[in-house]
Amino acid sequence: MSVEVKSVSHEYVEHRLKIIGYEQKYALGFVIQLLLSMLTGGFKRRRIKVLDGVDLFIDRGEFLGLIGVNGSGKTTLLKIIGGLLTPTSGDVIVNGFSMVSEEDVARRYVMYIPGALVGGAIISPFFTVRLALKKIFELYGIPVSRVDEALKIAKLESFSDRRILSLSSGLAARLMLASALFSDAEVFLFDEPVVGISAEAVQSFYDFIRDKLWRERDSTIIYATNNLNEVQRLCRRIAILHGGKIVTSGSLYDLVRGIGLKEVVEIRFYGISSLDEVKLLLDDLAEKYEVDNLGGDYYQLKIIASRAEDVLPLLIERLVRMGGRILSVKVRDISLEEVFIHYVGKGGVG
Repeated sequence: MSVEVKSVSHEYVEHRLKIIGYEQKYALGFVIQLLLSMLTGGFKRRRIKVLDGVDLFIDRGEFLGLIGVNGSGKTTLLKIIGGLLTPTSGDVIVNGFSMVSEEDVARRYVMYIPGALVGGAIISPFFTVRLALKKIFELYGIPVSRVDEALKIAKLESFSDRRILSLSSGLAARLMLASALFSDAEVFLFDEPVVGISAEAVQSFYDFIRDKLWRERDSTIIYATNNLNEVQRLCRRIAILHGGKIVTSGSLYDLVRGIGLKEVVEIRFYGISSLDEVKLLLDDLAEKYEVDNLGGDYYQLKIIASRAEDVLPLLIERLVRMGGRILSVKVRDISLEEVFIHYVGKGGVG
């Protein structure tokens, strides 16, 4: 079951109320402040663009990791793919059907599963377990008569009248797994599904997604998160969403090859008092580097290079010539986190 995202953009209007300082200074009531703001033009509107021409193709049976910083638009994109939100422009084609013009048909193939503890637009934390399952089943066309069966399989029968907000993370995870197990959907959209869940429950979630949904049922899966370890562990292809666009996609190998840098050199040293001297040296030798002061004249530097052997000998030679003393040298493969930072910037890791 393939999914094609075609030039999808989405924006919303943000309404702001400007409360002028005069009223706050004299502690007038909120209603008076509100009236004065209306009279003085205190209402402001601005359009916020969340997605900007997103193009993405997910093939049948593919396991795609969608990563991006908080607020990058991952949830918005998943809700548009799942038919829960209409894009400002563009379309999503699921199994040949348009999610915009043929929503009733297209939505049959897709199931959106938000974080178990949050619930997103589907589950209220004040719902009981039974009511939550009923709402999910109704939304995705699963016979409501199977709710009791789902509660039994998920071992939630004794918790059926408990409210979602009172559940442990493990029980909340079971609730989400039960809804996925009974769905006939062929495309599953997971939106930060394990945030706040215990380590034991996380492992069960991973096993279910990977073994039951992906391998046994050959489902198409889009897994949105800002946890890079999850993506590296589960997904076969990765797409990075940043600035409202997909900036790159491919396997980790493809992403590494795309930036032309694949090895990391880490050196700890001491004996050089001037950090500026070290930076001048690195500017001359490396395209991307970081230097951290460990205290006093002790430093750790990291260089990302195409080949470590091209920079390491000369780097050590110059550091020693400047009076540096080498404590340790380590060469390793570049990580997904470092690739991610290359595309979104140092402040991007969530």
